Amino acid sequence: MSDVKVPKWVRLKEDETPLWHGVASIRSLLIYLLPFFALLPLPALDGIYLIFLIGMFASAKLFPVYEYLVTDKRIYIRKGRLSKKYRTVYLDHIKSIEIEQGLFGRLFNYGNLRLDLSGRDYEDDTLKMFNIAKPFEVKALIEEAMEDGD
Repeated sequence: MSDVKVPKWVRLKEDETPLWHGVASIRSLLIYLLPFFALLPLPALDGIYLIFLIGMFASAKLFPVYEYLVTDKRIYIRKGRLSKKYRTVYLDHIKSIEIEQGLFGRLFNYGNLRLDLSGRDYEDDTLKMFNIAKPFEVKALIEEAMEDGD
């Protein structure tokens, strides 16, 4: 049996093996903390600090929660904090995987995975997995599962 955590909202088929579970990395919010630490030595800005901290708290609470499970057959996605949206993508419907990584993503090792999809079952032909920690490892894991499924 695999050591990968299977979220309660996922129902796996009997022949399905979980490979990776993850959530959107909070590291992507670190970029918003940099101005706060840069202004910290200035005592005249106490009110701005308070406003900034309230804004940071609100953005962390409003930051959409993404949770992912990759198995040897599918990718399960859950999005949302208050209201939820669920999506399932079969690995054999993935045409290509692209990694999007900015400067801070490269520094803190997170990024977005963009999956190009084929098939009529999808309302759009791309799927984004946001703020994935170690995106190159996750991409390699998905590609290996796609090859094993062929």
